Amino acid sequence: MKSTTKLTIVLCISISFFITEIAIGFKTKSIALIADASAWLQLSHVQCPSTPSFSYAYHRADLVGAFFNVVFLLALALSIFLQSIERFINISPVDQPLLVLIVGGIGLALNLCSALVVHDIGVMIAGAIILKLHSPSRYYADPAVSLAISLMIFASAVPLTLRTARILLEAAPKDIDVKVVRDDLLAVTS
Repeated sequence: MKSTTKLTIVLCISISFFITEIAIGFKTKSIALIADASAWLQLSHVQCPSTPSFSYAYHRADLVGAFFNVVFLLALALSIFLQSIERFINISPVDQPLLVLIVGGIGLALNLCSALVVHDIGVMIAGAIILKLHSPSRYYADPAVSLAISLMIFASAVPLTLRTARILLEAAPKDIDVKVVRDDLLAVTS
């Protein structure tokens, strides 16, 4: 199977599950599911070959796409963070916690080979707490997990934003001493 076919299959599964998590998150009023859905928005990197008119291929387009993706993720993480804080202040019940638990389990199954597993386990724990406990405080599990997921998104998106911004702004690589390069070039012309 060609790598583009595999990528298409993965993207279709990811988009389908993203839509499912968003829909069920709104239906059950679970911000944890909505937060977990944002992890599915990390766009895959597709490399396009160079052509005679684009001799460096589409490297800049890849960078611009990555930059806008992480800026969007940062905005989404901030929104989830603020909604989580609001839910701590004005706690609201999560409808159908069993459905939240099932969707979290499906997400875990889809992510078994990736680093995103932590998000799904958190969603499942929140769903189980809400399902099994009968205290009004059980609903704090949903914003707590959402808060943790938003912080994880921030932690991964901020460094990527800074790296892509440096490249887009054509900054010198961090490990290159620009003064040494300049001196070497001036020495060659002498």
